[in-house]
Amino acid sequence: MKKLKTFTVIILSLVMLLSFSMTVIADEPPIVPPPPNNDNGYYNGYDNGNGLVAELEARIAVLEATLAALMAALDTGAPFTDHALIERQRQEAIELERFMYHMTYYSIVLSVAHNDLLIRQRTLTERQLQLENVRLELGFTTQNNVDDLSAMLNSLVRQIELNNTTTQAQRRHVETRRGREGYGFIGNFSIPSPSTTSTGRSLDDLRTNLVRNNTALAALESHISQAWQHNMHWNEIRLLEEQRDLLRRQLEMAAMNSWSAYTAARAEFNLAVSERPLLQSRLNMIDELFNLGEISEVDRLASRFAIYAELHRADMAAVALAMSIAELNYMMRGIVGS
Repeated sequence: MKKLKTFTVIILSLVMLLSFSMTVIADEPPIVPPPPNNDNGYYNGYDNGNGLVAELEARIAVLEATLAALMAALDTGAPFTDHALIERQRQEAIELERFMYHMTYYSIVLSVAHNDLLIRQRTLTERQLQLENVRLELGFTTQNNVDDLSAMLNSLVRQIELNNTTTQAQRRHVETRRGREGYGFIGNFSIPSPSTTSTGRSLDDLRTNLVRNNTALAALESHISQAWQHNMHWNEIRLLEEQRDLLRRQLEMAAMNSWSAYTAARAEFNLAVSERPLLQSRLNMIDELFNLGEISEVDRLASRFAIYAELHRADMAAVALAMSIAELNYMMRGIVGS
């Protein structure tokens, strides 16, 4: 390609030089010295050659500028377009949008579960406030205790209302994607029952697929290849290579961190699953004690709320594992959410 460009420049240069010389010959006056008629040996007003030299120099400068522009035009070809890479980037944008909605869906699930726990706490606080008012009338408590419970109840009511408003807006936004291709993860916003494994079999498998399928890294590789083909300066190529190596290390670190989070979430979920039958048995035992008259209704509500708080942590472990598995599955396709 460079030989073809050089040959083209030579041919065009010869053509331009030939045109230039013919123009000079045609414009040059006959060199016939006129007879002297003054003390200097020339006619008055005769050009001694300075004007012609200046004109030649100007034409040479124009010729040099034209040749320089021609060389630049030949050296600057049309930029290479990697259509396969562009298609991969388009698909990555689609996957990133799905990842965003996937994580938003699970955040709504967390909000709904948290609100359910707050509602249970509100019920308990309402009953405690009723009891405390009776105790106040009997002189067994103080107004400060009643005011504290009342303030706690008002705070719970406001927090539940705020969570409901926020969650409803998010649900409407997420449900606009329901039924579309790739959005089968949108369910009824209940606690998921995730599997304990992801599509990545190991950390090495996850790291290899993330590096192989990441389009940002592929774009840098393409830029480096084009830089070598267009004979860019070595420093510019080295800068691109350093950026590529840095991005690869960042991807590998992201894969390691996500895999560690996944293994921790899996262990927490397995522990929660093993403890859930025990917690359910404790709930049944509390109900039996209440039916036998061993504990009051307020004690029953307080004891059950403590169990529900532990079950809530188990639900959070399930959601955390589901989110971690989803993140790993996207990473296997080269998608990094953050």
